Amino acid sequence: MRKRVFSVELIIAAIFCIATLNIAPGFAAEFTARMTDQDGDRVRLSTITIKGSFYRMDMEEYGEKISVIVDQDAGLTRVILHSEKTFMEIKSQDPQSLMNDPFQAAIYMADNGESKLVGTETINGLGCDKFVISMSGQDVMNKWVSQKYNFPVKIEHLMTENKFVEITDIVEGPVDDSLFQPPEGYTKWIDPADLPVEIPEWAKDLSSEPVMTPPFEKDMTPGEIVRIPVTAGQAIWVKGESSDKSGAVARAIAFKDGRPNKEPSWYNNFAMQGTICTRSAETPIEADEIVLYVFEGNVHVTAKYFPMKEETVKAGGEFRFLSESSDYVETRFVNVSDNESECVVSFFKDGVDVSESPVKYRTYNIEKKGKNSRNTFNVDNGNEVVIKITKGEMIIKMGQYDSFEF
Repeated sequence: MRKRVFSVELIIAAIFCIATLNIAPGFAAEFTARMTDQDGDRVRLSTITIKGSFYRMDMEEYGEKISVIVDQDAGLTRVILHSEKTFMEIKSQDPQSLMNDPFQAAIYMADNGESKLVGTETINGLGCDKFVISMSGQDVMNKWVSQKYNFPVKIEHLMTENKFVEITDIVEGPVDDSLFQPPEGYTKWIDPADLPVEIPEWAKDLSSEPVMTPPFEKDMTPGEIVRIPVTAGQAIWVKGESSDKSGAVARAIAFKDGRPNKEPSWYNNFAMQGTICTRSAETPIEADEIVLYVFEGNVHVTAKYFPMKEETVKAGGEFRFLSESSDYVETRFVNVSDNESECVVSFFKDGVDVSESPVKYRTYNIEKKGKNSRNTFNVDNGNEVVIKITKGEMIIKMGQYDSFEF
């Protein structure tokens, strides 16, 4: 059966219109309406259905019919791809989405900025309270909230010309609860990263290949393999230089029990011109070795261990890391609990909490045992990172370095 990989563009486009509505808790009206999302010359039309804390938007993107269902109480968003009869589940406030999705970042600005009521206006026949949202003294968003329905009927983004979301043609009436569940017969999408990776032919007999412990340098030719042991408290840094005019392809691939953790082609080519190095921070429960394999060309390889602080922390415990420079801090969270694990990241300056973001944007949740979350933090305003485990048990691995140096 063909496996469909959800398009990031489709997901972002779908979630944005719903998320920017930011419906107030306790809103109990039921209706269907037309939604217009305009960005410059591009106009996207969709239908939105609302019932209590549930929202559903039906749209078409790139020829695909998509539905987005948001359960505000559960903090869960479902993106349904009807052509494949599949759906994806995403946490509505997932920190990773907030850091990497510019549209979710717009919600972050609203939560962290100052919202000021500036008056009342009529939008499409509805009396509305107008709010201006600003950050650092700069106005970034206008929002018109219907006095009748207690939700925004128009949101205007001031940082981009002619960019807004607007709701029109509201039709009140009962809404069937079944609209807020995936249709019968639809299956949950499985991330290919959760499926076992096939062992490539070149890795079928790794036990016969040499094991080398960093630091070392070695000239490697196409098809050659070197295995580097993964150890606690260390990252493995590898760089490669090729003298071949056509370049070279070499990858540092994490293996566990003789099988790659993910498809080898997903790993970066550390021999590519301009690449500083590849940095592998897997913990021993995730990988037992990093396998260097040269796919093409001749490569001069340099490898070394880089020390990182690594601890296993249970719920109620804390992990502390002192920052020694203004460089970014590289962090890896690994869930070692049978159930989900969760932590909150805070930044301190001389013992005083100087965290600027709300707690929900500094909370990291990993649902499955053995899964990880890799994050980079800027600690310019502090000199210590404190991570408190609020649920489950995690391995936390943290280090600080200049990303432009090897």
